[in-house]
Formats: sequence, structure tokens, C-alpha cells
Amino acid sequence: MPELDITPRNVITNENGKLRSVTGPEGMQAFRMRTIITGLKFEMNCPGMKLTRGPSCLAHAKQLTGLKTNDRAKQLARMEMLLEQQLAKCIIEEAGETPSED
Repeated sequence: MPELDITPRNVITNENGKLRSVTGPEGMQAFRMRTIITGLKFEMNCPGMKLTRGPSCLAHAKQLTGLKTNDRAKQLARMEMLLEQQLAKCIIEEAGETPSED
């Protein structure tokens, strides 16, 4: 049985394993992408199942990536690449710090 990832989706870790939080409008988009990636993995492992009652995560991924293929593995790879690009634009704070007021 695979181990479940219970890390909150808006929390990421750096190379030292220290928790960091993603904030800001770009962080919300990154959170959405991460949720779609999780749903795609679920749909790949459980054929016939989907995460929501509405459109599947594959349909959302197709809309975000622009790829027309139904190959979930290709969509997943493209979504992970887009997530990395989105995280580069995000405000990342060390967990436990208070946001600085400008």
C-alpha cells in the first residue's frame, strides 16, 4: 500500500527539509496546480475514478497546458513543469515567520 502524503499543499520544503509557506496570488495558482497534479495521479492509479463531480483533473490539465492528448503521463509531466515555473514566481516565506508589512 502506497504511503500517503499528508503535507499541507501550501507548504513546501527546501533542500534542508525546513518548511516554507507559499503565499500571494501566484501561490494560489500554484496550490491549484498542485491539487490538479494530485488528482491526475489519483486518476492514473484508479481508472474510472475522478476527484470531483465536475470535470476531471485531466480536463483541467488539458485546459491549463494546452495539450490535446489524453495521455495522463504526458499531462502530468507538463503540469509538474508548469508548477515549477509558477513556484519560481511565488512569494515563499519560512514557516513560522510573520509576513513583512511594506
